[in-house]
This record gives sequence, C-alpha cells and structure tokens, in this order.
Amino acid sequence: IIFSHIPTQVDKLLRKWCCDNNINPDNYVFAKGMIYIKNEDLAIMAIGVENYLQGLQQINSYKWDYFSYVSDKSSTTPPNKIKEIFDLISTSIPKIKLFEWDENMTSSLRNEKDYQARQSFIRSHLHIKNSGVSLERKNIIVLDDQLTTGATAFEIRKKLEEQNVGNILIVTLF
Repeated sequence: IIFSHIPTQVDKLLRKWCCDNNINPDNYVFAKGMIYIKNEDLAIMAIGVENYLQGLQQINSYKWDYFSYVSDKSSTTPPNKIKEIFDLISTSIPKIKLFEWDENMTSSLRNEKDYQARQSFIRSHLHIKNSGVSLERKNIIVLDDQLTTGATAFEIRKKLEEQNVGNILIVTLF
C-alpha cells in the first residue's frame, strides 16, 4: 500500500475549508443551515488531483486499473464533497464507486477518539460495493479527503486485499 498526499494549493484550500476555526465567509456559501464550499474551490481541488494522476501515470511502470473514492457518510455536512471533486476529475483511469457506508448509520467517525475505535467503526460501517467488477490483481487508486489516524486507509487496504487486488494507492487531499 502506498500513501500519497497532494500538497500545494489543494492542501491550503482544504485546511481552510475543514480545519480552520476562523472561517472566512468569502470562501463558503451558507444555505439551508449548511456550509458549502464554493464550486470554483472544488474545481481547484479536482485539478490538483487530476495533475497528480497524470504525473503518476507517466512515472510508474505499471498501469492503474481503477480510480475510486471514499464517499461521504450520509450524515456528513456538507454532503457529497468528495463525490463532487471526484466527478470533476478528468482521467484516463476508469472511475468506479467501490465503497459505500451503511445507509442507516447515525454516528460519526469524528466521535471515535482513538485509532482502534476508528478502525472498528470503519470496519463495521464501510463496505465494498458489489459492482459486478472483478478486482482480482487490479491496481486501484482511492481518493479520500484526509489522513488523520490512518484508520480509514488501513481498513480500505484490508478490504481490498480480501478481494486479491494488486497495488493500492491511497491519495488524500490533506
């Protein structure tokens, strides 16, 4: 398993978006009681990932078979931010939705305070979607928003290894 982190402007943008307690309202749209990042900022993040994937394809000696993402949980606010970024990314690597969270889940990963609790939460609630595609010996890139404890990446790796995949690259925005 390879972990990759996309630096530069994308990192600065996401830190401002997710982690800054001094939110600048010019970077967000407030609607219906929720905070949304502006579409132009999503596009900047998508371009950063797109450029990274293009560079990766030029330097690696093996082919990437699928590009996927870790979807937001239904309780995530704002919803579907990673899917929006994923959908904006243009790549020759075939895109596929491999992961989904339990639909009826009401708790949050943020409530799990240590690595083992996060790992257990992810193991119980994140699943490989039955897409009818064989993953055996396939090289897969997975996009996630952030690497905090590594629990999500570890569980994704375990779930993919159970499918006998080839190489796994976890790409995080920050």
